[in-house]
Amino acid sequence: MNRYLVIIDLGLLRQEGASGVTYSFCDFGPCTPAYASPEQAKNAKRDISFKSDLFSIGIICYQMLSGEHPFMIPGDTNFNDEVLDRVCSHIPDALYLKGVNRDLSNIIEKMMSKEPYLRYRVPSKIINELNAIKGRV
Repeated sequence: MNRYLVIIDLGLLRQEGASGVTYSFCDFGPCTPAYASPEQAKNAKRDISFKSDLFSIGIICYQMLSGEHPFMIPGDTNFNDEVLDRVCSHIPDALYLKGVNRDLSNIIEKMMSKEPYLRYRVPSKIINELNAIKGRV
């Protein structure tokens, strides 16, 4: 029996290349701060794309594999401001330093690149790299 992990994003929707329909009064773009990409944290709406989702999925993978959130500080009381600042500036420890396979660590690190152009251009590339790792393990 095959089992699949399904992530459903019930947040805001915008067609890539079209202007957004949501007006934000916040300094940061519409997002869940703990899972925001740098472009969302900076409210750079023109830079928000599917690559922003890859960053968020990278955060989830990092958290699942390490047991800790890459940008949150335990006990921080100024949650939104601090986590958004760390999303833009902090480079978390590589997962291979925490015992995760180096190739998998590299994939997640690329997904969480601060600049969108450094992330994967197509999701199929991630799947191909994951399948290659699976074949070697």
